Amino acid sequence: IETVTLLDNNPKAVLCGFNPEIVSANGTPKRTILVHKTSFASEQPSVRYKTAVNNGMLWLYFFGLFRRSALVGSQLHGTFQASDQALLAEIVLRGHFIQSDESIFRFRRHKNNYSTSTYKDRKAAGIWIDTRNKKKNCYLRLTYITMLLRGILKSKISFTEKMLCTRVVFKKISTHRIRKELLQDFRYMLTPRKFYKD
Repeated sequence: IETVTLLDNNPKAVLCGFNPEIVSANGTPKRTILVHKTSFASEQPSVRYKTAVNNGMLWLYFFGLFRRSALVGSQLHGTFQASDQALLAEIVLRGHFIQSDESIFRFRRHKNNYSTSTYKDRKAAGIWIDTRNKKKNCYLRLTYITMLLRGILKSKISFTEKMLCTRVVFKKISTHRIRKELLQDFRYMLTPRKFYKD
């Protein structure tokens, strides 16, 4: 298929994404999402990283084709909210993301989707991802930020690039939503027997 050929022909690429097709609950095609970002092909890791961390549609790349060597030694997919985005942010430090015009993945949108059904309930969000979270504390946003920083630390980029990427993360933290969710995580640490909602 075209996606495999593109990855074979681009040795600097670590992932080949494609444009997923959104379908309704009964399988009726609704639209195709175009997710390509040209800065994913930048030679500067921090530029690719900034695009990844600030791209609200980044998760769609998770259904693309990864180069196996890029995944070896990574943190892989975790059991917490936005772990797919944290993994992709780590992988983009290892090489370029490229795009295929193929549409070989369908995403079904319905009322029980994770993003539409459990996102506002932080404990339920953790359980939806991993039922083992019923028996442990879920610091969803804190875990996400920790994974981002760990991915930068483990990368083989220069010290300067690592500092630039770290700056991206701290700028992300400064946004109202992330700051609010981190404060909720810290609050939950102080009252671990109380599960809370946003």
